[in-house]
Amino acid sequence: MVDGNYAIYVDTLLGRRPGSVTLRTEGAKTFADINAPVIGKQFIEVRVEDNTFTAEGTFWLMLMGMIRYYLRGEVEGDNLHILIQSTKGKFDIRGKRVQEGEDA
Repeated sequence: MVDGNYAIYVDTLLGRRPGSVTLRTEGAKTFADINAPVIGKQFIEVRVEDNTFTAEGTFWLMLMGMIRYYLRGEVEGDNLHILIQSTKGKFDIRGKRVQEGEDA
């Protein structure tokens, strides 16, 4: 099961920056609410198979404009890894599951 709140980090040119990801299933659909440095706040529908999830499409980045992306994520136990490949480069996101109410 991939659902949960995750405290994440992204390595940027300015060093390691924190953020959060929430994965939530509603009926037959699963959504990723990503709040991360460089990427900003993105809410996307993902396709889930076992402990992996994927998505592709476009989103708006403040300094880069509209970009196309392909996202692949995996949850192993409480560990989260997301790789976003985009027209503006790769974004590597890693984190750990946190309990409701903990800092994500």
